[in-house]
Amino acid sequence: MSAASIPTAEEAVDRYRRLAETDAATYLPDLANSLNNLALDLDRVGSSEQALSCLEEAIGHYRRLAGTDPGNHLPGLATSLHNLACMRRDRGRHEQALAPAQEAVTIYRRLAETDPDTHLYFLAGALNTLAIRLAEAGRHEQALSPAQEAADHYRHLAQVWPDRYDSDAAAAAALLNRLSPG
Repeated sequence: MSAASIPTAEEAVDRYRRLAETDAATYLPDLANSLNNLALDLDRVGSSEQALSCLEEAIGHYRRLAGTDPGNHLPGLATSLHNLACMRRDRGRHEQALAPAQEAVTIYRRLAETDPDTHLYFLAGALNTLAIRLAEAGRHEQALSPAQEAADHYRHLAQVWPDRYDSDAAAAAALLNRLSPG
């Protein structure tokens, strides 16, 4: 994404925002998704505060949507929370990154219980992110449990699809090794 394409992404957000004002049931999911995508694009070009603002708005919309239709909107909420945790961390806000990282894990865990084929990979990634965020916040002991769980999930995935998940399993094992005492 280049800075030149930001106006087009902003236009999409503006149009979906207007449409959602008159028909939220139809267009609020598109607005939330467009805000999440715009946040990522803005972050890539260095507009970090604007990116965080877009992402926080997207999360608010996803919360509202997930309250009435969790099956369709919890994945979007979890993804946006995960993105928020990463953006806060990238700005050195390690403590502020923990709550959205933990909430993303909670949501992905719930989703993986009902549909592991779709969501186990995302749960493993969210657990890995949480472990890293805890370690960066100086909470190494607390980081061990999510790191271990992430490594276990990645190992399982790598057994089933080694070509796709061996590198993730290796990275999770390396993280677990770095966090393990002694």
